[in-house]
Amino acid sequence: MRTGARIYRHTDGRWEARYPKGRRPDGRIRYGSVYGGSYEEAGQRRAELLRSLPPEESGMTDGSRSAAGTARSRPAYPEPLTEADVRELLSHAGHWSGQERLAVCLALCCGVSWEELAALRYSDVDLTGGALRISRRMTDARPAPGLLTYPELRVLPLPETVMADAGLAELIRSGGDRFVLTDASVPVRSLRAARMLWGRLLPAGMPQRFTPEALRATFIRRALENGLNAETVSRITGLTVPVLRSRYGQYAGANPGLLRAMDGFVRPEDCRVRQMNLLILGAGSHGHAVYEIAERLGVFQKIAFLDDAVTGDRVIGKLEDCLRYREEYPACFIAIGNNERRRELARRVTEAGFLTPRLVSGEAAIARGVQIGRGSIVMPQATVNAGAEVGEFCIIASNALIGFHARVEDYAHCDCASVVMKDCTVPSLATVESGEILREKQGTLEA
Repeated sequence: MRTGARIYRHTDGRWEARYPKGRRPDGRIRYGSVYGGSYEEAGQRRAELLRSLPPEESGMTDGSRSAAGTARSRPAYPEPLTEADVRELLSHAGHWSGQERLAVCLALCCGVSWEELAALRYSDVDLTGGALRISRRMTDARPAPGLLTYPELRVLPLPETVMADAGLAELIRSGGDRFVLTDASVPVRSLRAARMLWGRLLPAGMPQRFTPEALRATFIRRALENGLNAETVSRITGLTVPVLRSRYGQYAGANPGLLRAMDGFVRPEDCRVRQMNLLILGAGSHGHAVYEIAERLGVFQKIAFLDDAVTGDRVIGKLEDCLRYREEYPACFIAIGNNERRRELARRVTEAGFLTPRLVSGEAAIARGVQIGRGSIVMPQATVNAGAEVGEFCIIASNALIGFHARVEDYAHCDCASVVMKDCTVPSLATVESGEILREKQGTLEA
């Protein structure tokens, strides 16, 4: 046991972390316990439990809760920066290193939290797919500062600021599994150490309000002011909708003051409020399966179809009319089973400037680190194992199995209950039919 930590090792190898639950009638403290396979795991589980309990149930004051394993207090919801503040901050960008510019950009343009930045690796930035994968957080919970935790995976669109910066792109490609803030194979020792690094980044005399948390709050303000709903911002930032509405709800909707803050750098017609609506090309059975997944994600405010043959309430036109709906429906998904036709439409909507999101069902099993290209869909009950890659505009149908380190190239289709064995490749435009198996050695399809 380490002094003062109340974490013990049992003879069976388990570690027990105790915490106060209240007091007995005779005034003595009554303890509860959680267990883990290691000292750090027991301490982390105790910290997570204490954060989930109100003080009256844990029998602890705010001070004792902090000492027993919760993260150190900090201002969680600061005021966002004004656009003038942002310009002042970015005016010093020429003095920053590549990883410092990347960290500022991801906080300001993606809403990535300081805890997530401290645990971010270059390999989490997918330049090919235009995506940022958030799968780790750092916390300074006692008695283990700098502890990495693994929340639910979030995949965010990568901002054009990063995609268009050749210097940042080269840094990301060469970075590998190094951590962004340290540019090394090990992360910072703690969030406190990370803040010291940040303090040295800011030039002398720059206001202390330019914190990473303030940059994240600025992203939230900009998103709400430009018409994104709270549900969409919640999925991007990981904050709950009630928190966003209570802390930043005053910024929702159009804000004419934003145009004045822009100082004339952006045309007024480009600042109109736009909803994140989705246009599905194809209203057949596959199109309606796409609709079900997209609706359950809760990201899109309005979803409509285009189809040449099918009619219905949600079908608003034909496929050739897609460019007419570019402003009302910024996002477009191609729900066409024919691979050649899907490639043709994909090139057309991409050139027109549509957003082409990837759609992953919450009922699919996706291993951590799997790369899924834009415009692709992974349907319910599908399984994509570790090390696998799914290209752009692919279909991974229900109950399909993509093996370890397998590759599904662009515009391919793995139909229902198909199997791609480990290390195999599904060529571009190919289809693995329902019930068929792509074998590892023979490279042939078998019923």
